[in-house]
Amino acid sequence: MAHQQRVVAGFITNVPGPSDMLSLAGAPIVAIWPVGVLAGNVRLGVAAVSYAGRLHCSIHFDEATVPGTAFAHAMREELTRLAGNPL
Repeated sequence: MAHQQRVVAGFITNVPGPSDMLSLAGAPIVAIWPVGVLAGNVRLGVAAVSYAGRLHCSIHFDEATVPGTAFAHAMREELTRLAGNPL
């Protein structure tokens, strides 16, 4: 049934992470990257996680239906604009 659904085309998720750096077995964790799995005929997924004062984003897309490169470029431009930094 999931492959037949036509209600959801994409999703966006944001997970606030810790503001301080963590370590694992004594080694510092320098970055955390979110992974949003596409399933059930969903064609675009954007996931974001904040960690130690930085925001990391991932984009997963169905290449046959979503212009992933164009979407990534537009997302980069918008995040840069929101941060107040010129490209």
